[in-house]
Amino acid sequence: MPPTAPDDESFALDPFADWVFHEPRQPHASVAGLNDRALGRLLAQFKRLTLPTPAPGQVRRLSEPAPLVVSPQPGYGKSHLLGRLFAALEGRATLIYVAPFQSPGLCWQSILLRTIQELAFPDRADPANTILGEPATQLDAFAHGVLAHLVAALIESGKAEHADPAGAAAWLRERPLESFALADPAHPWSHWLRTVFEGFHHEMEVQLRRAGVVLQSPGWLRVLLAYAASRPGDEVRALCHGWLSGQTLEPAEAARLGLRAGESTPADLPDQINELCWRRLLDFCQLAGFYRPFVFCFDQTEAYGHSPVLARSFGTAVAQLHLSAANQMLVITANQQPWEETVARYLENADKDRFAPLPLEGLNRAQGEELIRLRCRQWELSGEIIAAFFGDGHWLEERFPTGRNRMGTRQFLQVCSARWNQPEGWCKASILPAGIGKSAAPVLPTLTELLDRYTEDALGKPQRLGYNPDALRWLVEDAARGRTDFTPAANAGSPRGDLPVVWSSPGGKRVKVFLGFEPGDNWKRWRAILQEARTTCAPGRDKAVLFRTSEQAAIPGERWAIAEEIAVAKRSFFDLIELDQNMTAELYAARTLYLDAVAGDLPYRAEDVQAFLSQELDPFWQRIRQMPPPAAEPAPR
Repeated sequence: MPPTAPDDESFALDPFADWVFHEPRQPHASVAGLNDRALGRLLAQFKRLTLPTPAPGQVRRLSEPAPLVVSPQPGYGKSHLLGRLFAALEGRATLIYVAPFQSPGLCWQSILLRTIQELAFPDRADPANTILGEPATQLDAFAHGVLAHLVAALIESGKAEHADPAGAAAWLRERPLESFALADPAHPWSHWLRTVFEGFHHEMEVQLRRAGVVLQSPGWLRVLLAYAASRPGDEVRALCHGWLSGQTLEPAEAARLGLRAGESTPADLPDQINELCWRRLLDFCQLAGFYRPFVFCFDQTEAYGHSPVLARSFGTAVAQLHLSAANQMLVITANQQPWEETVARYLENADKDRFAPLPLEGLNRAQGEELIRLRCRQWELSGEIIAAFFGDGHWLEERFPTGRNRMGTRQFLQVCSARWNQPEGWCKASILPAGIGKSAAPVLPTLTELLDRYTEDALGKPQRLGYNPDALRWLVEDAARGRTDFTPAANAGSPRGDLPVVWSSPGGKRVKVFLGFEPGDNWKRWRAILQEARTTCAPGRDKAVLFRTSEQAAIPGERWAIAEEIAVAKRSFFDLIELDQNMTAELYAARTLYLDAVAGDLPYRAEDVQAFLSQELDPFWQRIRQMPPPAAEPAPR
């Protein structure tokens, strides 16, 4: 009977070729014992945040520095460790994976937007984790958990009557998603809470204050109820996302969430928006005391090293979160050399004290052998082929001469890949399925192939394809550098800061394109941006460009007072580029590709990747530079 293996064509592929791990939530197998000490220290710190079990709403803070997971070289498993941490804390923490931000002055807006997007991921991998047939997200769990604990406190205090107070309170606390299926109006608890919420709203706020929870923004309980009582895809949920992410709501929109006057704080200037987003983050963490702590994981931090200002802003943001935000734990990852040479050198000394290095370890021989078996089992390779691949073990002894020798996971996979692609050195032709011997030595994937692969991965994670101002700003600010037909410049745009990046064409008549990044859909914000564009752009020569992704509301809205004004502006100086999901995936994949190169995770230098993207994304650059057609002359009467 022939060995069990993939078909002839796919068997020529390499089970050891995939060595870059991106997504902490993707299923993955782990080598026993590898980096268990680092994982144990992370879990021990989380345990100190949660034990002894705090009273609901109790504010908890970690005094110890945030762990800085340090890889001696690229490929020691930083992101893989985050994946193990996410798996270990599923159902015990609200897990937020934070990609690098691009604008120092809007760091809190970036972190908050990322938090909202991460809250859209399923709360648990269990397929039974549903509300009315829909997967329960982390935000579902957060909203239900906070409300359930507050109602339980009302029952325990006697404010809300129940025949079995202790039993009802325990049930609510233990099973908030089951207890309050708020999107189902027929559910008994759901109906009860909708009926009595307004009467108990003040008492719930009293419960918050008694627990020491001081919220920066009013309206939280009304928004959480509105979110939990709506279904995925409802317009109400979009309004809740807008309020939670610091966007300004119109009075009619606020009223749909049950908000009162003053509970939807307007913010117009960039620094006001950033400050409001910081307050929202603080409130998220305060409310986490009624359910689960947050765990913020800052990955790919090498990206901050190209700018001293950006690096200092990152250090300050982490320090401020660590010092001021309750009920949360921070985890930061970095490769040792770029961290020390291009990030840490720019941090303030006081901010450096907020980091505690946590080194990773490489594989020993036994772990390397286990990794080989794991990869081979994933490919359903026969025991005969696996035994042949191990051979007499001399090739392993050369790399692990003693029990103390260790090797980075990626480096070891590359060694295995090189051996796999020379089968004549380890495998008898008689046991080879047709095709394996035909495989040439591994060919380095081209950057085009890598970008295609990254784009496909991005399309598989729709939660990450929402509007990302950091990715878009990086594209027009950094990825576009090196062009000869225009020159990008950051922080040289419009006076208010709504259009922070400007492209200038060479030559005497310098045409300029001003670029902005607005995630919201409040008409007053867009009116301010339109006015900024009008006063900044030279008539008949310059223009302003902003971007929209497919999940966002159309601009202008149907009933906007400035709809016609925007339509006229689009024919002269104002351009909205609408990105479909495929284009968004490619653009975001381009940034991920670059960040992996900066981290040393690719066999290409970061400058090579940037130069490639500068040319590869030429259609995108040309679309940005495309000027609107001249307005038609009025027809003669």
